[in-house]
Amino acid sequence: MYETLSKESHTLDRDEQSTDQIGSLLPAFVEPYIKLAEPYWLTARKYGQVYGAAAKEAVRVLWQYPDVRLVLYILAALSALPVSIFVLYAATTLFVSTCITSLLWIFLVAVGLTLGILILAPFILGAAFISVGAVVAYELYTYWRPTEPVED
Repeated sequence: MYETLSKESHTLDRDEQSTDQIGSLLPAFVEPYIKLAEPYWLTARKYGQVYGAAAKEAVRVLWQYPDVRLVLYILAALSALPVSIFVLYAATTLFVSTCITSLLWIFLVAVGLTLGILILAPFILGAAFISVGAVVAYELYTYWRPTEPVED
């Protein structure tokens, strides 16, 4: 009745890239574009693996020399200062822009609330009092309405 799955039928080969897993999450109109880009993705993945393995091997070989390690340590120390200056600049810029935006938003909300309270509230309260007055007047009219004697 049910077909049993073998290990080969539901697992991917190490070098195989499936777009079915990605395509099931995307709308149907995107699937042809994914299929169209699949050869390029597989080529880029293959070259990435080749160059990554080459870089890893080069680092493994060169790391054995103390001079290379010394140069890398010096470069890391020299790059720490520019990176920290950039991070400080980015944090300061984000802080200042957030403060300015917050102040502007607070100002706009305060203006909106002020206009709402000064202009809109009297109209709403007036309409509420008029409605209450109309309901009370109708209730009083129906309660004290003169009744005519019923003729038998």
